[in-house]
Amino acid sequence: MVLENEEIREEIVELLEGIRERAENELMKHHRRLTLAYEKLVKPRMFEEGKLVLKVTDVVMKKQHVLKWAPNWDEPYVVQEAHLNGSCTLFDPEEKRVIGPSTSST
Repeated sequence: MVLENEEIREEIVELLEGIRERAENELMKHHRRLTLAYEKLVKPRMFEEGKLVLKVTDVVMKKQHVLKWAPNWDEPYVVQEAHLNGSCTLFDPEEKRVIGPSTSST
């Protein structure tokens, strides 16, 4: 009787290990699909100092409600410093102030 219970327990453990491995494989496939979908949408950009860029408004970045005809972008800024990690420091020529650092996705 004891041997039968141990054998049944071992079979259950083996079945659970197989289920766990399949779940891990499915999770890896899912992460791979998410990564590919993200990489299709994101366009890496390198900014050069002195170039004009548009900055996404704070309301859009915070995913708050925006009126239908409200602008999605702030006025043009000048890239003051471009860093190797993709971030940059922006300069607002109208208000004569520095904004940043910002990532290349903004």
